[in-house]
Amino acid sequence: MPLNIDIWLYILALVPLQDAVSFTRVSREFRSLTLEKSFWISLLLAKKASRPLPCPDDENLADHDIAHLKDMVFHVLRLERNWGRRRPDYLSMKTIRLGPGHRILHAVPGTPLLFVHSGLSGDVACWNVDTETALHSTYIGRSVFHVSLLSRHNKICSMALLVTDDLVDDYSTRPSYLVVITIQTASPSPIIEVPFRRPLEASFTFGQLFLNQEVVGLLRVFDMGRLEIVAFNRFNGVCRIIRTDTLYDRRMGAFLDGSLYVVNHRSDFSSNVYNCPSHFLPYNDSGETRITDTLKWDDGGIRFWSAVDANYVGLETWLEALGALSHTPFRGAALTTLHYINVDEEPLPSAINIRFWSFKDRDTPLSQRLHPSHSLNLRGMIATTSSLSRPPYLVANSDVSVLIFVSYDDGLGLVLVRYDPSTFSSAISHLDVPSPSDLASVSSVALDDHRGVVMFIEDDVLYSVSYA
Repeated sequence: MPLNIDIWLYILALVPLQDAVSFTRVSREFRSLTLEKSFWISLLLAKKASRPLPCPDDENLADHDIAHLKDMVFHVLRLERNWGRRRPDYLSMKTIRLGPGHRILHAVPGTPLLFVHSGLSGDVACWNVDTETALHSTYIGRSVFHVSLLSRHNKICSMALLVTDDLVDDYSTRPSYLVVITIQTASPSPIIEVPFRRPLEASFTFGQLFLNQEVVGLLRVFDMGRLEIVAFNRFNGVCRIIRTDTLYDRRMGAFLDGSLYVVNHRSDFSSNVYNCPSHFLPYNDSGETRITDTLKWDDGGIRFWSAVDANYVGLETWLEALGALSHTPFRGAALTTLHYINVDEEPLPSAINIRFWSFKDRDTPLSQRLHPSHSLNLRGMIATTSSLSRPPYLVANSDVSVLIFVSYDDGLGLVLVRYDPSTFSSAISHLDVPSPSDLASVSSVALDDHRGVVMFIEDDVLYSVSYA
């Protein structure tokens, strides 16, 4: 009986990837499926709904030949098998000597591209880690105090940075700038551009940067310690200042989809989410230079999530919010927030609480759409660095995974937390790193969970460690 390929592809997309590949080995008839390009594409698309592929999300799989598609499928299987272990093995390592003063800003997921900043020259360079070459660099400023998450649209990656032109410890003592840099990742020779650079008022207290393909902005304090949102249209420079009645906290996290969500610690056992609807942001303004609105936050947008799980049942806890990391919403994980936990009345925090947030369906009111879907606790503290070119916490995220350098009483460890939005669960792995490295001297870190690569700089050397 001849195979109905469309039916088989539909069925195999519903089973685990390893089972689908094993099925083709049953008979010659089933093996013939592997000769169809659509077979490999359907397997990858089914996996893409819950896990990132070893290529950028906006890449068209139909542009690849069968051999490359097959390589990607087996790459995913190797990575799942290795990162599914409690102590995964690293399979290969590259080292690049950069010289003093370099810090990682971001890895571009699914590519070998990495943004690295030099505090000595003020340049940000795009490195291809696979070829160990710097492709292009441009000046942005000698001190980088804050970096937004990456925004990707039409194969162009963007990030926002708060910078100064001087090497200083405090951006409020020097003229500071909100800068957006972009890179065309599909180009054979990517070029970093600076399409947006805006001076900021002096002596403001800063919260967090946010951006998407149209709007960039920051959270800051205005009179009486209230939260103020300053948002710019990236293309026409229009500024809108939104004043709120919410107390400002420097550890607030911001996530900009169409609308802006601000996540903050609320009390011992909860987080709150405030929503700034898109009509307050400068998407369609023209000819306006400054608009000030008073925004009353909707308490209906507050969502609660207990910080206590099986690891710490029955223990007294309090939380200190550390910040927020954004993800790819279509995979079911919009945001991750990090919190310190004080356990059993100890004088200092001794655990980290991680919360993964998701969007509810579109029928849910906007202010209530973002909600916590999973929470877990890790023993230890997040390791810190005195680098000016990154926030002090050694944390990196990529899609639905978070990489943390954890500080314990007896040393340091590299921990990977991978969230599965299809089951609302997570897996914790303790990563081994090359023996020459001293984790105590790591200054910055990056993660690409599409390709299974961890990168960090230690003593002016960039390490790129592959686990697939």
